Amino acid sequence: MPTIGGIAGLLASASSSPMQSILQLIILFVCTSIALYTGGLTLMGILYLLIYVGAIAILFLFLLSLVGGDDLLQREDNFSHKGRHLALLALILLLCLSPLEMLTIDYDITNIIIETPVNEGAYFGELHAVGNQLYTDYAPLLIIIGIILLLSVIGAIAMTR
Repeated sequence: MPTIGGIAGLLASASSSPMQSILQLIILFVCTSIALYTGGLTLMGILYLLIYVGAIAILFLFLLSLVGGDDLLQREDNFSHKGRHLALLALILLLCLSPLEMLTIDYDITNIIIETPVNEGAYFGELHAVGNQLYTDYAPLLIIIGIILLLSVIGAIAMTR
């Protein structure tokens, strides 16, 4: 992951095209997220994936709307080597997801039921603790934030028409 992330970081800073640079930034943050997740920092890995990759994807969509997606799709030279680009994308995806394959361990369901404490103050990981706080103590604020985001998306759509 660090190798792929380093290559993506170098390519993102060296690229002259903003489209390629944003795609390489997405690859960089996905690699960072996977490295954090496999390193035991599950919450940080998930937050990197949700926040940074989501923000860069929104930036990518905004840039596409500014440049005009029709102009990009009409030019034949951008997609003349489609097979090579798909093969490169498949290779990068395979390399990014291969560490997750090593983490899958087959558990017997009886051992899981016997080993997990049910009524003893069960262990909450960091992700469980954050989820518990969000959906119990901060539930009204979460609903208000959701309504604000919904209204902002509806407003942005209404302004563009």
